Parts: sequence; C-alpha cells; structure tokens
Amino acid sequence: MKNKQIIWYTFLVILMCVSIGMNAFSLLKQKKVAYINNAVLFESFQGTKEFKLKLKKEDNRRQTIIDSLQLELVNLNNQIQTNPKNEKLIELYKNKGMYSQQLINEFEYLHEKNNQEYTEQIWTQINDYVVAYGKEKNWDYIYGASGNGSLMYGSEEENITNEVIAYINEKYEGF
Repeated sequence: MKNKQIIWYTFLVILMCVSIGMNAFSLLKQKKVAYINNAVLFESFQGTKEFKLKLKKEDNRRQTIIDSLQLELVNLNNQIQTNPKNEKLIELYKNKGMYSQQLINEFEYLHEKNNQEYTEQIWTQINDYVVAYGKEKNWDYIYGASGNGSLMYGSEEENITNEVIAYINEKYEGF
C-alpha cells in the first residue's frame, strides 16, 4: 500500500512540475500586444496637417473664383434692374449664372475627390510607418481602435498611440 502511495505522490509531483513548467513556458511566449487610437493618430499625423492645409489652399483659390463670378452676377443684376429690357444683359446674366453653378458643382466634386485621395495616401503612409514601428519595437500585434467594433476596449497601459504619433512624425519627410 505504501508503494502505491509513493507512486501516486510521485505522479502528482511530476504532474505539478509539468504544469508549472508549461505555465512558465507560456508566460515566456506571451505575445506583445498593443493598440492605437486611429482617429487620434490620423489627426495628429503631420502628413494629415499638411494635406488639410493643401486642401484648404485649393478650396480658397476656388472660392476666390466663385466669389469673383458671384460679384459679376450681382453687377449684371444691378445693370438689368436699371435697364430691364436689355436682352444681351439678361442672356449674359443667365449664362454667367449657369457657368457659376457648374463651377460650384465641379469644385465641390474636386474637393471630395481630393479629400478622398489625400485620406487614402495618408492612411497608406501611416500604415507603412506603423508596420515599421511594430518591427522596430518588436510588437507582435498592434491593433487599431476605431470605434467600429474591431477593438472596443483596451487598457490604457497597452495604448501606444502617443508613441506611434511621435515615431511617425519623426519619420515623416513629406509627400
């Protein structure tokens, strides 16, 4: 009976040692995981700021053209008010009005198109920088928290957004 107890206790000790060893091994093999806040990263990226400035300049240039046409329309309207029977003025006013509306529509389209293209370029560059950052800092996974369900929660200890912002802005050399 005593031999069976010794064998049983020996078996339990071996089982415990294997279990402890496996737990220790799994702790050593734990993956290094972090996340970034995509919205904060995008807005804080120097490239985003540059593109927004560039887009704003384009919009301002286009708005100057529209404002000039609108002023011409106001002047033509004033001339028509003083001379309502002048067919040439009325025709010119209609044509300028249609042209002005076409330009407004075209400028709105160009704004949206440029904004989309810039956003795609920015995300491409940000993604490249995050990959480089992850490799350089030996991260196994870096998740993006965007509020769309891909990552709904992460502890602040795992939030590396500010580190990544500093890294990508340091690496950014312009487009």
